[in-house]
Amino acid sequence: VPLPARAGNARHFEAEANTVAAGICLPAELLSERIEYSIPNLDVAGSIASEYTMPLTATTIRFAELTKQRCAAVYSENGRIVWAVPSTTFDAKLPKGKKLAAGSIAYEYANSGKHDDRQRVTRANTWIAADAREEIVEHSTVVAPTNGVLSLLWLPITSRRRSPS
Repeated sequence: VPLPARAGNARHFEAEANTVAAGICLPAELLSERIEYSIPNLDVAGSIASEYTMPLTATTIRFAELTKQRCAAVYSENGRIVWAVPSTTFDAKLPKGKKLAAGSIAYEYANSGKHDDRQRVTRANTWIAADAREEIVEHSTVVAPTNGVLSLLWLPITSRRRSPS
């Protein structure tokens, strides 16, 4: 699974190379219009992956980098966040190593091995520091062979941030 260049504080040379490659193989000039205002979900990232013959992880990261929506690409393994790439408008924190909370699709897979690949609305505080009434949309898939989970999280515009992250 590609590690995004912005994951954590350490410099990741392979990740930086992947970022450059994504910029070449998934150019903003061709994708911006398609991504900027699309509803964030793995179906959009998946169609881009198919069209450009790129891994879903790479296109999900690129989606988060180019969208105007409040979303983040998150990869987790063994019930913990490995990395997260937020969009420029996603102001919540998703720290590396954070334990997943019950109620998320990624948590359910880590604890039961069962996976639901449908997009689902859940409480935002399952993922981030948020008011209990705030909602987040999670769309997740299992990434072989690591058995990690790639999630695309989205805070719809109707969901207002009520507490600091």
